[in-house]
Amino acid sequence: MEKAAGTLADILVKKSVVEKADRDFYRYAIETVLIYAVNFATMFILAAVTGKLPELALLLAVLYPLRQSCGGKHMNTWYGCYVISCSVFEATLLISGMIHMHIAVMAAITVVCISCIWRFAPVEHHNHILDKQDFIQNKKRARILSMSIAAAAFIFKLFGFEVGAVICVSSEVLCSVLLLLGVLEEKRYLTSDKKFGG
Repeated sequence: MEKAAGTLADILVKKSVVEKADRDFYRYAIETVLIYAVNFATMFILAAVTGKLPELALLLAVLYPLRQSCGGKHMNTWYGCYVISCSVFEATLLISGMIHMHIAVMAAITVVCISCIWRFAPVEHHNHILDKQDFIQNKKRARILSMSIAAAAFIFKLFGFEVGAVICVSSEVLCSVLLLLGVLEEKRYLTSDKKFGG
């Protein structure tokens, strides 16, 4: 993906569409767009094949904003991210039609997830530190979204839309797990950084 983005950036420089000094910026932007395009295309194809397009739309609508606000663990390579995200999305869509959670189980899971999000979100990555204002905004947004998604889950449950309830709860669980993995990763990074005098 990086090679393809680099080739496209070189073409833009060669055709004088962008300045040579801006080549790396455009390469990064192109790579990001390509990664998102490939991820979304794969997800939509898999959802279409399994007849889960409406469920995918709901999953994207609730998971992506919460994930963006919470931060957390990211894969080290684009293909690692691609394989994991597509697998997790497809697995979530497939189980969403098979699971019927008791309301008490839903309540317990959402309380744990919301507590995790309220305590730890947002998790910063050592290569991407948020300024104070962005940190506060992301924290506030993560809290509002986690409460809203939980409320949506219970509304879906109340009206008998089990798939919607499972998707909402799954989104909270996924974000909480990635959040905790991100916390552990940052602690490990800071510990090793101090150890080596960083």
